[in-house]
Amino acid sequence: MRKALLTAFGFGLLPGAPGTWGSLPVPVLAALAVLIDDAWLVNVLLLLLFFIASIATVRFGAWAEAHWNKHDPPCVVSDEIAGQSLALLFIPWSEVMAAGSWWLAFLLLAVGFVTFRFFDITKIPPAKQLQDLPRGWGILADDMAAGLYAGIASWALAYALLA
Repeated sequence: MRKALLTAFGFGLLPGAPGTWGSLPVPVLAALAVLIDDAWLVNVLLLLLFFIASIATVRFGAWAEAHWNKHDPPCVVSDEIAGQSLALLFIPWSEVMAAGSWWLAFLLLAVGFVTFRFFDITKIPPAKQLQDLPRGWGILADDMAAGLYAGIASWALAYALLA
């Protein structure tokens, strides 16, 4: 089960860009919750993904590094799930849903996804330094920073578009 959680049930094992593949389920699941038209559901889903992925990354991070014989193995994408969830939690879903605009919700999901990937790849300080933390904390912390950066950008765009 730990391997499934760490690789997001195999998304991290897909060829090419495992971090991008690993980030993708979060906005897709959030989009499905948006289609149900329930801001509470979107937030609860994102919180659950955030906590489950964060706990799995910290709890099994040392095992993953030993198993794949690499610091922050690329196939471990539970950290991307957590960071992407954090980024999307910054979006004011109640206001977005109240606006009644599907395009706005999907635009913000896309912006949250793209900005998270940008900040996760570029590792703007202190994100890069956070990778040096031991075990699962080092795997997770840089993605939390990227999620924070992307969340602030998504929040700002949401309020600019809602004004």
